[in-house]
Amino acid sequence: MKKCRINEGKGDRVIRLILAVVFFFLASLVLIGSWQIIFYILAIIVLLTSIFGYCPCYSICRINTNKKKEQMSESKIEEISKETVKEAENTNMNKEELNNTVSNEPAQEKSINSEDEEHNSNSESEDKVQEKIESTE
Repeated sequence: MKKCRINEGKGDRVIRLILAVVFFFLASLVLIGSWQIIFYILAIIVLLTSIFGYCPCYSICRINTNKKKEQMSESKIEEISKETVKEAENTNMNKEELNNTVSNEPAQEKSINSEDEEHNSNSESEDKVQEKIESTE
């Protein structure tokens, strides 16, 4: 289940609460018929959005009157951007180190391969000597 984020500020919620009371008052004392039902429904909707602090219409229009969330998100955005810059700098340094390492690798591989070939040829010659000694005995 998706959590609903609070997108109404305190002032907005107070206004909605007052509006809900006015709608209930109008529906119960002034209006009759279908208008009475409409105002009861509106009063319930406005009351619920006031209580929960979430308005679906605000989400659709991407409106957020909750100041605390905006301030927190701005500070988090600043922190994240600073961290991202630091990571980018580290990444650039790591790329330079990798480039240096990659340029040195072929020479190292050649020397390792030549050592392996020498070792293999030495072990092969030793094996042949061993076979000859065994065959003469």
